[in-house]
Parts: sequence; structure tokens; C-alpha cells
Amino acid sequence: MFLQLGAVLALLVPTAIGWWHARTRLRALADSIAFAEEFSAQFQRYVESVGRDNRAYAELTAQSVRMQNELGLLGVYAKYKPPHANYFISDYPIILNLLPELHRAGRDEILSSRIAPEYAISIQEVLLRHSGVLDDRRTRLAAHAYNPLKLFADGVAAIVASPVGLLRTFGIVSATSSERLTSSGLFRLLAGFAGLVSFVASVATILGAQDQLLSFLRWLRDLAR
Repeated sequence: MFLQLGAVLALLVPTAIGWWHARTRLRALADSIAFAEEFSAQFQRYVESVGRDNRAYAELTAQSVRMQNELGLLGVYAKYKPPHANYFISDYPIILNLLPELHRAGRDEILSSRIAPEYAISIQEVLLRHSGVLDDRRTRLAAHAYNPLKLFADGVAAIVASPVGLLRTFGIVSATSSERLTSSGLFRLLAGFAGLVSFVASVATILGAQDQLLSFLRWLRDLAR
């Protein structure tokens, strides 16, 4: 009886952890979506003012670093050729560079009609792509949050990754190193294997199929040889 109760908890606890992580990601995503919508609306007001809304520009500038970080690789041109230039710039952050360029071009009588619209369109396009990415991510995460098997797998992965998180908390490993480790293919393989064994073992215990479980474990042992 106690063995079966433990098996039930072994299923419920990782699933609950996975559910909590899914809800946390959904809340963070909702915040990113709200920020992106606010930034896009502010940028639209600035464009419609033909560069005269200095308050909108100041607010956009204050939020430009966060927006650039939110965009990630989507917000960086691998190669960028400035207008009328004969050279290229590598790894060009779109928001951090084109926003002030747009502001300067809008104050020039000639550039405001020739170059400024190109800058504005480039920024609008990357913001629109980002919006599409966020919507797709929200759809996938919402579906994920109601899939018990995926929640269980996420919970097991979180439990397996907890020692790494503890090392990061005490400053033994950096945040970058811990992220690289937990996102590696080897870690996902180990977490998936641990989740599979834990799930099969728990179900077998609940159903009273310990003999079948032992046969399964022997098969895994022989497979690993």
C-alpha cells in the first residue's frame, strides 16, 4: 500500500512541478506580449507624428535595450549595408541602431522623405515578426500546459537540473554555463531517460506489475551493454 502511494506521488510531484513551470512561462510570455504591444503602439505614434513626438521617442529609447533583448537573434541583421554606403556591418542590432537613425533622419528635410521611411519599415517589420513568434509560442505553451505527459517530463527535467541550479545559486557556476548545460542534447537525453524509467516504474508499481518492471530494467541494462 505504502509502495503504491509512493509511486502515485512519484507521478504527481513531477507533474505538479511541470505544471508550475508551464504557468510561470505563460505568465512571463504574457508580460513579453504586453510589452511588445505597448512598444509597437508607441512606435506607431512616433511614426505618425513624423518624428515630432519627442515624448514617444524618449520612452522608446528608454525601453529600446529591453526590446532588443526580447527580439534576440530576430532583431539582429547578420549583414547590414547603410543607405548610400559601400560597406557592410556585421551583427547589426536593429532597434538600438535604427531607432536613433530614424530620429536623426526625421529632423533632416531631405532624409525625412527618403531614408526615414525605410528605417521605419525595417523596425515595423521586425516588430511584426516578433509578434508572430510570441503568438505561436503562446499557442504551443498553452497546449503544453494541459498535456500531463509533457508536464511530467518537464518536472523530471527540473528535478534533474536542480543540482545545477543549486551550484548557480552559490556562484559555483555562472548563469551562462548552467543554461548551456541544461539546454544541451546530453542533458535532455538523460532527463528523458530518467523520466521514462520513473514513469514506467511508478505505473508498474501502481498496477502491481513489479515482475514486468524488473524484466524491463534488465532489458535496458542489456541494451546499454
